[in-house]
Amino acid sequence: MSCDPALWPNDLGKPRTSNGILCGRAASPCCYYAAKAAAFAVGGSRPERWLGVPENRVDHQDLLQTLAEVSVALAGFSGVVTVFGRRHTGEWDPADRLTLSFMLETSLAALFLSLLPLALLAAELSPRSTWMVMSGVLAAFLVVVDGAAISRYRRLPGDQQIALGRTLNTASLLGDLCVVVLQLFNVFSAHEFFPYLIGLIWLLFGCALFFVRLLGFFRP
Repeated sequence: MSCDPALWPNDLGKPRTSNGILCGRAASPCCYYAAKAAAFAVGGSRPERWLGVPENRVDHQDLLQTLAEVSVALAGFSGVVTVFGRRHTGEWDPADRLTLSFMLETSLAALFLSLLPLALLAAELSPRSTWMVMSGVLAAFLVVVDGAAISRYRRLPGDQQIALGRTLNTASLLGDLCVVVLQLFNVFSAHEFFPYLIGLIWLLFGCALFFVRLLGFFRP
């Protein structure tokens, strides 16, 4: 791609300049890496600042895409656990079926919640509004899912509740409560990416715990 400023596109494919400097990392590879080399030569500054791009924007997109990939991998692992023990024959006990459903729901929710902000940003919604909206969506999701999980857990026989692990479930609910409070803080005050990122990481951590439990760990 040419380094002629008249030919530089922005992230939407249209020429755009700011104070005579093109905005957009995708504008021109040669100019971006030239700015990158110059930035590191003077002390490691980020090249996005030289090109007029908000420095956090690229990081947000990369992190969200990475989290989406991890959530897909965790969802795929649910098929792996079916080959362990007697599960491949369909002999699932109620506690294991509930754990598997929790794992699938959490991983797919993490996938959706990782991709939706990219759509909002692509629609040119401001970053602060995006994180405010997404934190509200994440908080609502956790409240609804936890309410349904408690109801499903109480319908299990007593021995299956013990098999599912009451201590682990209680700790998980407390963690969800903390994340909900953090997301509400982000909705009404902070409007930043970091609290939302913590919520997504918590979802993936919970999904990983469900997977480990299906492998036979954390059983009473």
